[in-house]
Amino acid sequence: MMKEFLNRTYNRQGNVDDFLAEIPASAFPAFYLFSRLLPGMIPRDAFDDLVRGYEMDLEYARGGPIRDCSPIKTHDDLILYADRVAGSVADMICHLSWAILQDEDGTKPDEGRGKIIEKAREMGQALQLVNIARDIRTDALLQRLYIPLDEFDDLDLMAQRDYARYTLPLLATANKLRRGAAREIDRLPRTARAGTRAMVASYFEIGKEVERRGGKLDAERLRVPTWRRVKAVLRCFWGWSTDQG
Repeated sequence: MMKEFLNRTYNRQGNVDDFLAEIPASAFPAFYLFSRLLPGMIPRDAFDDLVRGYEMDLEYARGGPIRDCSPIKTHDDLILYADRVAGSVADMICHLSWAILQDEDGTKPDEGRGKIIEKAREMGQALQLVNIARDIRTDALLQRLYIPLDEFDDLDLMAQRDYARYTLPLLATANKLRRGAAREIDRLPRTARAGTRAMVASYFEIGKEVERRGGKLDAERLRVPTWRRVKAVLRCFWGWSTDQG
């Protein structure tokens, strides 16, 4: 469905209005605005990557042994998945900021933007790894395993006790990606920087909370105290925190 919509919206392969007439009324405003506004702002490639990420998720729906249905068998598979489902969104955010925000001191069109996109996508990957680290137990209940299969002897995650064995390496990789991406993110239009910093800092508080617990996870989904998130966000109005790891 989404591929057909993208074909009609970006490539004019068929009438997009005919497609819009067939979708549920509740989804119509989003699809309508997308078809009218986004093709002139965001390249199609980012949306294609996001769809490919969804397709990786759908492999779990086939059922059967996790070793057969999981698309994440190696570390490279994990980074590819994170890039598709989250790096693609970071890519979109960059293009939107360039399209709609005033850029008094940022880069000119096509001047160094490839590097910014590359690092923004790495930041998206980092955020997704934080998300995976937090949700290892809850994902396991749904028979979804986002840790590379080649890291396991026993694939029954519910029988695992030492979650730190998996959460802490994920967070170490996420922190490394974040540090490498921060400088290029600061080359976005000035009016986009504080919000981007705040979003990243707030989300990374999840990872820091896992680290404070030694990588261990309780039965309940981990939640970060509101005051910690607020403190992280406030620091962003004066630049990146000195503690980014």
